[in-house]
Amino acid sequence: MNLNHYTIESIQETMKRLFSSPAFMLAVLLTGLTMKVQAQDLNSAILLTRSEQYDKAAAALQDLIKKEPANGRNYFYLGENVLADFYSDTISNSLAVATKEAKEIYQKGVEANASEPLNYVGLAKVAFLQGDEKNAEEMRAKAKSFLMPYKKVSKKMVPPAPQYAYTLAKIAESYIKDDDVDTAKALPLIREAFRIDNKNLDVYLIAGDIYFLKNEGSKAIAFYNQAEFADPQSPTAAMKIGNIYVAGRVYKAAEPQFQRAIELNENFAPAYRELGQLYSLSGVYDKAKQYFEKYLELTAGNIPAKTRYVNALFFAKDYEGVI
Repeated sequence: MNLNHYTIESIQETMKRLFSSPAFMLAVLLTGLTMKVQAQDLNSAILLTRSEQYDKAAAALQDLIKKEPANGRNYFYLGENVLADFYSDTISNSLAVATKEAKEIYQKGVEANASEPLNYVGLAKVAFLQGDEKNAEEMRAKAKSFLMPYKKVSKKMVPPAPQYAYTLAKIAESYIKDDDVDTAKALPLIREAFRIDNKNLDVYLIAGDIYFLKNEGSKAIAFYNQAEFADPQSPTAAMKIGNIYVAGRVYKAAEPQFQRAIELNENFAPAYRELGQLYSLSGVYDKAKQYFEKYLELTAGNIPAKTRYVNALFFAKDYEGVI
């Protein structure tokens, strides 16, 4: 095409007609909707993991991987789902099997996108759980190598500030093992994450988890409260606050927290389990039975939950149910 035959005005007019055409506007709209739907799908899958509906979460994440095979983050969350599933039922699940499966998923994530730091964090977590601390540190260092040094938070950060802070917090979380955490290594990462993004739900939740493990309940509650401010619609923080009250045997304070989690999301399975456990501890076995039933309905059940459910049935004198 010889552009000399066209005036600037004619080119501008052609572009104007193109940009205002229904076909072009539809293409733009669909692109925007696709990006939004993909983000919503990922958030929905993450919520399924947090709600302990691991099979549904795995199916959703595998669908996302098919749609976006080069998106390394989808692999990371699938690996996280595998590990979370293991911890929900350590009686019938195997750590060796879970870590092997998670490792394979994280490695596929690295193959899909070698510059996505989260899958190296996942590999660090697996290595640490397997007792290979040398490899765990190497993977943490690898993850950090993809976080560009920063002087101040800006829109040009790579990765963006929320993802940058989240990655640092997940590296901190990778120091958790056997209900203990190396705070000397984890907390500096948390502090750095807050400097980058002080409105990040996950950073507050992980900070709260770390302090809870160190038996500093008041600090943990403070961080969980901040998590609620960061995302008022998330049921996770309310449930975690309730767990602290249960650990301190302040059951009356725990109950409204679990109820609030259910109000925020009626399908948030862990809150039903915790209420079932709470009513069992309080000797209110009829209510315990109802909440365990709902938990098992949502999650398809696991061995520890079924055991507690049977106990609730027994003390509620539902002997046929026990059998």
